[in-house]
Amino acid sequence: MIAQMEEIFRGEFTTDVLETTVLNHKRMVVRIRPAALLEIVNFLTEDKRYRFIIASGISHADHFEILYHLSDDSTGYILSLQVELPIEKPEIESLANLVPAANWIEREIHDLFGITFLNHPNMVPLIANGNWAADEHPYATQGRRGAVAESHEQGSATHQKGDSRLRNINKDL
Repeated sequence: MIAQMEEIFRGEFTTDVLETTVLNHKRMVVRIRPAALLEIVNFLTEDKRYRFIIASGISHADHFEILYHLSDDSTGYILSLQVELPIEKPEIESLANLVPAANWIEREIHDLFGITFLNHPNMVPLIANGNWAADEHPYATQGRRGAVAESHEQGSATHQKGDSRLRNINKDL
């Protein structure tokens, strides 16, 4: 079935699928163009009956990455859609209007990484509210995004004498 999904992706979304990686007989990662996210997720959830599980964000030195994990619960197959976003303008269309379960995780990823989810129905802070300033994103490791990343680079001296909000966040890192 994973091999069939790989063929479907290559046939249906020729220019939108950048790479497919089969991890095992039940797991595949599909790197896609960010602009194709809504169309591909709609195809998976409506036509193939996949269920959105969760999304995860990753901060690299030169870009952000989001993995959208979906499951075919009847077979146990897991597909992860991988998108890369530039650090200069990390934004992507929100899945929350298509898949309501994406609402909270997109808000969390925004709080932690500073990624903007365009057309999100309720992009109010979820975990950042009162924990750090609105322009700080502690999991963005590019150095200039987020006071926590900056303080972590400076070492434990900053952790000991820094702002109390940062001490509370750093203790969990």
